[in-house]
Amino acid sequence: MSLIDDYAWWAAFPVDFYGLALFQLPPEVVLERLHATDEDQADGFRALVDHFHAYLEATPDRYLSDFMPAGIVEATGTDGPWTLLFELGGLMSAADFTAASEGSMVMAHYLNGAGDPGFAWYVDRELRTAFQSLGGPRYGAEPAALDAALAHLGLPDASGPLAALWGSGELALIEKLSGLRVTEEFLRGSRYRTVLIPMDDEARRRGPFRRTASEESEIRDWARGIGIKVNEHGAIPASIIEMYEAVH
Repeated sequence: MSLIDDYAWWAAFPVDFYGLALFQLPPEVVLERLHATDEDQADGFRALVDHFHAYLEATPDRYLSDFMPAGIVEATGTDGPWTLLFELGGLMSAADFTAASEGSMVMAHYLNGAGDPGFAWYVDRELRTAFQSLGGPRYGAEPAALDAALAHLGLPDASGPLAALWGSGELALIEKLSGLRVTEEFLRGSRYRTVLIPMDDEARRRGPFRRTASEESEIRDWARGIGIKVNEHGAIPASIIEMYEAVH
């Protein structure tokens, strides 16, 4: 039985598009380096999913690519604290963790909304190795740096066929590089800090999209005035917001 077999559970894990990254840093340092806005807490994976959908409901489409909603949680490795970052929209494919890896290591893998997978390994402000598929070409400062680790796991070289399901192989590679095992129980049962991570400098300067209480009240009053039922508290459905914005 190989290390990859230990991650067979990933094939049935309830995610479609996602990004999962491990930082060899404590959470507070990760938040600072990513310029993240600390939002709330999500008690377990299901609550993290609910938080993600609430964010989608409350945020107009034109702002959705500005920030990456995610959950972070501390994970203890053999060489100190690590931080796991889990996001459910696949925006990690557009993220650059080069600066965040200063003096440390970051490993990220994702499946974006277009169905494109990817893996990236950063070491001390350098993208050391990355690839889009397990059997595809590798690039970065040292494209061959993962060859020995991949071979040890029984994964293909750049010219070989795909030999593992996407996700299971990457999680096994992360464990091989970090010594830290990500388990299904850990992902499902952790209490996550929910954060918003700006995707570029402009989003960072502008900050996350926010409506004031008076603006939300105005939207609710407008909806009720034309006969649409709307909740008194919580996120206003995006469909109602789009209708409101279309006539204002």
